[in-house]
Amino acid sequence: MPKVNESYFEKKKNQILDAAFSVCMKKPANEVTMSDIVKETGFSHGGVYKYYSNIDDIFIALSNRFNHISDFKDKISGIFASEGKPEKILMEVFHVVSEDIKNTLLGYGKISFELGTLFANDPERLLYYRSQVTEASNYDFLIEKTFHFMEKKTAEGYFKPIIPLHDIYMLIIASFDGITRDVILSKCYQLKGPLSENDRFDETKLMRSLCASILLLLSGNSDMMEEY
Repeated sequence: MPKVNESYFEKKKNQILDAAFSVCMKKPANEVTMSDIVKETGFSHGGVYKYYSNIDDIFIALSNRFNHISDFKDKISGIFASEGKPEKILMEVFHVVSEDIKNTLLGYGKISFELGTLFANDPERLLYYRSQVTEASNYDFLIEKTFHFMEKKTAEGYFKPIIPLHDIYMLIIASFDGITRDVILSKCYQLKGPLSENDRFDETKLMRSLCASILLLLSGNSDMMEEY
């Protein structure tokens, strides 16, 4: 029997993940089944289960693939490695975040949001998912880099926070989560509410407002926001 090389297996895995992504774009993640994915691939059940034993393994592989191929981490690392005023650096970081939300909103952003909701109601599945996601998420990477930068500049005496840094960290985490959630709900699910069409959540404006708030709390030069 001829030997099958590694590239063949990788091709099959990616075909399955492409099919899974396609299914997740058609229906909520909590409704996606292995049968849906098998049907989308056109493979036999055995041809899919040979590579992925259950739906969570497919979700994990999708997450790892996205986190691996995304250039988000490189962009964030480049900004923090650059020279310039700390306020300007933070402004550029928040801008990259808003662009990332915009660019992934109708793709992996939707899937990630739905998985967060799905696993939040099942601690055992969440624990398994987190233990198998080998690529650090863009979000975790962003938070770590941003907090380290703020701590460093505070220790150097550049930033003089008017509230504890920990409270600012918590505000950033809650705000990132809330902005991402509301933008996705508004744009992906077309939810109707008290807002008019002109007042729909805009990731760029929301990130700009958050950035201005953080700079004020850090006692930075918020006047630079005019350049944002």
